[in-house]
Amino acid sequence: MKIIEVISSYPPEIFIARHILAMREIGIDPILVAQYEKSAAKPLDASVLNEYWDLGEVHVPTKSTNPLQKFFSLRHLLKPHTRIEGRLRVKVFSAYLESLKPDLVHFHMGTLAGHLYKIPQILHIPYTISLR
Repeated sequence: MKIIEVISSYPPEIFIARHILAMREIGIDPILVAQYEKSAAKPLDASVLNEYWDLGEVHVPTKSTNPLQKFFSLRHLLKPHTRIEGRLRVKVFSAYLESLKPDLVHFHMGTLAGHLYKIPQILHIPYTISLR
């Protein structure tokens, strides 16, 4: 089963990292997909987290720190995908999510799900939400 864990930013909060580690311990290897990357602004946070915990695959389809990276993220729109209305970041994110072909999408924050829940709904992908 391919599970996508959608988080606001990478590196994640500790409770999310522990959730991912617990899933990996029982044989489920989820893929983390973040909307933003904080590690460019705080490289020490990311390096310390990565040194102690292996969170598996991490994807940030719309990198926001570098204009060239932003432009490069538009490549996801070139692949065949379901058209979803919204801001450019949402369009890129949805095309990228669709390309991963997940069996389940899990949103770690209610506000994040509030912004993006239509993506898995339109793509007919089951989704769950953690409310904290």
